[in-house]
Order: sequence, then C-alpha cells, then structure tokens
Amino acid sequence: MKTVFAVTSWGNAGVQWVTECINLHPAIHAWSCMNFAPHSRIQRDLTAVEYLDCMARLGWNDYRACGDVHGIVPDHFPAARAAFGEEFRGGHLIGHPVPRLAGSLAFSKAVGRDWRHRDFLKNWNMERDHPVARKAFSILGEEGDHVPAHYMMNVNSIGLVRSTDDPLFKLEELMTSDEAWARMIDHLSRGQIDDYGGRWRAKKGIYLGVAHEPFAQPPETVWRNLPDHVRKVFAAMLTEDSRRAFDALGYDLSYVPRG
Repeated sequence: MKTVFAVTSWGNAGVQWVTECINLHPAIHAWSCMNFAPHSRIQRDLTAVEYLDCMARLGWNDYRACGDVHGIVPDHFPAARAAFGEEFRGGHLIGHPVPRLAGSLAFSKAVGRDWRHRDFLKNWNMERDHPVARKAFSILGEEGDHVPAHYMMNVNSIGLVRSTDDPLFKLEELMTSDEAWARMIDHLSRGQIDDYGGRWRAKKGIYLGVAHEPFAQPPETVWRNLPDHVRKVFAAMLTEDSRRAFDALGYDLSYVPRG
C-alpha cells in the first residue's frame, strides 16, 4: 500500500523546513515545486496529476509515501483524487498570517521582486475598478511597492483552505510538537508510518531562509516591526471573513485595526 500526497501552502513560510523534516524518516519523501519549468527536466510546467504520477513512479520504489509541499494548490485536489483514489492524501500547511506575510516580503526582497500596481492587476487577473484593486491603489498608488497587496490575496485565501475536507497543519505546532508531526505523518502515509517520533527535533530552532525567520518572534512583535505601508495594506485588505477564520484557528489579530 503506497501513498502520494500534496501539502498546499502559499509558500515562503517554513516550506523548506517542513520538507526537510519530513525527509528525516527513511520511509517517506517530499519534494517541493519540482513541477515548474525551472526545476522540471522536461522544461515545462507539469499538471498536478502529471507531477503526482512522476513522484509516485520515482518514489514508490523506495518509500511508502512520497509527495510535494507547496507545488500543488487546493483547486487541483479533485483531479488528484479522481486519478489516484485512496492512494492520494491532501493537506494544508498554515501559519499565523502576520509572520507569514513578513516572511513572504523578506523572500520577495531577497529575490528582487518589484511589483507595481499594473503587476498586481496582472498577477490576479483583476480589473482596475475591482474593489480590492482600488483599495490597494489608494494606499500604494501606481508606482508603490505592491508586493504586500499581492500576498494579502493569499492571506484572504484562508477561507478556501478551511472549506476543504483535508486536514490543516499549523507550522507553529510542527515547530514545537511531536504530536503534530505524528498526526501529519500518519495522515500523509495513510497510517503506514507510526514511528516518526521526534525526528523533527534535529531541526528544532533552525530557521531555513529569510521567510521562516519571522516565526522566531511573537506575531505582535513582527507586526510592530512591519513598515507602516505594509500595516496599512494588511489592515485595509484583511476581510472580515478572513479575520473570523484566523480567530477560529486560534490566531490572534486583535491588534490589527480594521481598515
């Protein structure tokens, strides 16, 4: 009995750390984003089913479970289930949105992203008169740094993630809890791996990349250290539905003013 899995994430928040922790067990293996052209040997993007099939063909010879972290989005899960049935397992890596946004901004700066309002509209296929576009423009203008607005769209996707039947795995719990790891590995392997134990502890306290580092601080501290325009964008673009969703997950946003 083999399993192929996909753990979604809007990235830049412990993805590398979680992937490396998964791979500390010899019976399970994870890749990350190997379905995109820069990483794919065939130099084109792979569909979710193509990618999962490649991982299964490569990994099932050596592992009881194999899959991806961050390379597949929730919208692809129905196709994956149709193709692999009970052999597929899906899940979602989540985290507090404030350090997660801070990590995304640090990552974007490190790779030289420079998105203006026109880029924001193109990235999200959005018209200028869209209420969200107008809200971002009112704070950042035409030539301001629209990277924060881009990632706030991901923050507001929490409702989509919570609406699925797949389990949520909190980064903060994975960074501190054997039980959180046992739950995730049990799910991804369909119960085939029950001896993961404390393997993740080999990487406890290690922050892999600038996007993971904000999780070393309390979220409210991270909030206070964000640039003023980023705080304004966060407060203005955070929807009430998202605020309620994060509150239900135990993520405090009481210090974030309503925009």
